[in-house]
Amino acid sequence: MALGSMLKSNRTLQSLQVGGNYFTPFGWGAIRGALYGNKKLLELQFPVKDVENMTAAYQTELERMERKVLQCRSRIKSAYKSTKGRKTPHVMETQEREVKNIIEIKVSMSKARQAMQN
Repeated sequence: MALGSMLKSNRTLQSLQVGGNYFTPFGWGAIRGALYGNKKLLELQFPVKDVENMTAAYQTELERMERKVLQCRSRIKSAYKSTKGRKTPHVMETQEREVKNIIEIKVSMSKARQAMQN
C-alpha cells in the first residue's frame, strides 16, 4: 500500500484527510499501523460518509443473503407440499441441497457481520 509506506516514513505530516477513498476495515488497520509512533499528526478526519456508504452496502448485501435463505426454505416447503408431507427421495435431496445452501449463506452472513464490526 503506497499510502502506508508514505505514512511510515513521513514524520512531519500534521493533518490527513482520507475521506472519499472507501477504505475497508483492513485498509484502516494498515493506516493505523503506519501511523503508530507518529507524534506530529494533529488531525485525522474520520470519513463519516465513507462509513455510512460502506454500512449501507453491507446492509444491502445482508438483506440479499437473507432473501436467499428464505428462498431456500421456500423450496424445501414446496418439495414437502408436492408430496403431501412424505419424505420421498426427491424431497430429501431437495432438503439436503437447500440446507447446504443455507449453511453457506449463513457463514457468508457471519463473515460480513464480522467485517462490519472491525
